Amino acid sequence: MNSKLYTLVTIFAFLLPVSASAQFDCCSAQAYGGETLSIPTVESGNDNDSFAGTCLAGGENSSYYFTFEAQTSGTFEVLINPIGTNDYDFALMQGACPGNPGASVVACSFAAPGGNFPTGISSDPLGSFGVAQTNGWVATVNLTQGSVYVLIVDNFTDNASGFTIRTAGTATIGPPSGGSGQDPVINPVGPFCPGDPSVTLTANPPGGTWGGAASASGVFIPNSPGIQTVTYAVTGEGICPPEAELQITVFSPPNPIINPPPTACSNGSPFFMTASPAGGTWGGAAAPNGQVSPSAL
Repeated sequence: MNSKLYTLVTIFAFLLPVSASAQFDCCSAQAYGGETLSIPTVESGNDNDSFAGTCLAGGENSSYYFTFEAQTSGTFEVLINPIGTNDYDFALMQGACPGNPGASVVACSFAAPGGNFPTGISSDPLGSFGVAQTNGWVATVNLTQGSVYVLIVDNFTDNASGFTIRTAGTATIGPPSGGSGQDPVINPVGPFCPGDPSVTLTANPPGGTWGGAASASGVFIPNSPGIQTVTYAVTGEGICPPEAELQITVFSPPNPIINPPPTACSNGSPFFMTASPAGGTWGGAAAPNGQVSPSAL
């Protein structure tokens, strides 16, 4: 559903909750086996996860994430029941977190029945969960054996109040059997000054995808002073690809100050110019090492 509508419904929900602690990163989603859970609080403060490709307009609010694997193929249904007066939306992804390679949307609801009303996946929520159907529900879906899924539960009201979750259907689900893979390592470079030659970055293992301040081929051009961040990701198991970041320092251009030269006669001895900071290149009437010959002026 892609609209925010408000309706009334009578709730008949009988849950046996098991508490779980709060978290709010898709890549650190809680491994889930389909059990009934009570999530007392859903914390805010890290609202930076991508919801790319989903119906969840406006991005992350206060969110909670589950990940599971379909141990057998079959139907899947879920009941998400707010604790308190909150507007909850959700998205069920297959393969990975939103915005990552291999991620696809299985089901999504961005509706607001208003108040303490449930949402979820079921073609018949009254028969499956004893809950009347509202515009927050989407039809029952089918899971594929061996596929990994991510369930995003987003508190659009954006407060600390949590929810309860309960599943149904013929598919058997459990925690994902695969790991998340090992993060790659970017070989350090820098620091640089603006105008320094470009550098081709390297990482272990090779063959990954560069991003951030690096080009797609891994070239970094130090033309902007400050701390520049490059990213590198490789293909691996898990709902988020193994990735690494490297911060590269590009110094601001110096403002040199030339110290006044000594008083000299035209037939006087050569002298050396000085400046701050030292180590620069001299020119004009001075030799590259800063020496000035008064007789040549």
